[in-house]
Amino acid sequence: MRDFQELFRQGSLGPAYDAQTVYKSWGFDLSNIQVHIEIFQGNSDLFVPPEFSEYLKNRLRDVKLNLIEDQGHFYHLAYGYQTLKTIKELFYTK
Repeated sequence: MRDFQELFRQGSLGPAYDAQTVYKSWGFDLSNIQVHIEIFQGNSDLFVPPEFSEYLKNRLRDVKLNLIEDQGHFYHLAYGYQTLKTIKELFYTK
């Protein structure tokens, strides 16, 4: 709740701009991205539907969609260390 209070502390212009950028052209085609991408999405997310991550998955070349069971939009905050550990294991192990 404090995050949302801070988000709107100076008004709604910033959050509105952020929301609009999702729906505008990003100036490149997602299928041109050539690095591996891991998407982490709570399957109970009420802010960003899992279908959006499915949309991304279907347009990227090298992607893995990790749907997190029974988790919402802020699961990465509640399980931050676990999420960072997973990212480290995926990308920084020798």
